[in-house]
Amino acid sequence: MKKVFLIILLLMGMKLYSQNVIISDQTDSIPDPSSVLELKTVLRGFLMPRLTGLQRDAIGSPAHGLMIIQTNMYLTDPPGVYYYDSSQTKWININSAYTPFNKILTGSNNSSTMTVANGAFIMAGGGTIQATEFYGTGSTTSMVDLATGEVAGILPVTKGGTGSSNTFGPNTILIGTSGGTITSLPSENNSTLVTNSSGSVYWSTVTPSSVSFSNITTGLNNSASMTVATGASINLQGTGQVQASEFYGTGSTTDMVDLATGEVAGILPVTK
Repeated sequence: MKKVFLIILLLMGMKLYSQNVIISDQTDSIPDPSSVLELKTVLRGFLMPRLTGLQRDAIGSPAHGLMIIQTNMYLTDPPGVYYYDSSQTKWININSAYTPFNKILTGSNNSSTMTVANGAFIMAGGGTIQATEFYGTGSTTSMVDLATGEVAGILPVTKGGTGSSNTFGPNTILIGTSGGTITSLPSENNSTLVTNSSGSVYWSTVTPSSVSFSNITTGLNNSASMTVATGASINLQGTGQVQASEFYGTGSTTDMVDLATGEVAGILPVTK
């Protein structure tokens, strides 16, 4: 008797058309021709079957698109509306907070914020992360703006920066200190960059007292003179050569013996 009464109540709100069914609490309701079943009301909602996650997984051979409401947290699936995707053979949460990256499409968002919490990462893996501003909670200012070329903030030495807000002029050398900071060493004319016994770097106008011949590189000098004093010598070794267009010394009777022009200006003694 109860079953018959329920069927009668159901039919009282149901109108049958040739290929459509509409259930409505309103008069003059005609189903949309594109829908096989239409529910129409302004007073109530549609309630899908409510199952626990365990009951959901117990459904045998669920059809593609089958929908249920999961009422509890089940494994890693939070409560929510789910549909079955036969191509993935799994239940998909329609409003899931867990969306695989390969399911995200290219687009623009001007309001939402994505928070990468402790233990989470954004990994490039050969790709590129692009933005006009990069900043974090530890920044001394709000942003480092790469779009305008502005670097607002001090990047510490340990992170590849100078640790200073100072600007440096042209030809300035930056040197790391023992305290882990950066100091500047402006260039000086006619000076040599040297270090003292403690390793500190500075400019010096004093020419080093000695330079190893192995540290001398090929070059041209039109003004300086090299004097081979008493006790010193220039020694040839192997196939080494001393090349010059003029050879003369303090004991010459003339000022030169010019080999470039073929002239032998001077008196070569018999003993030589």
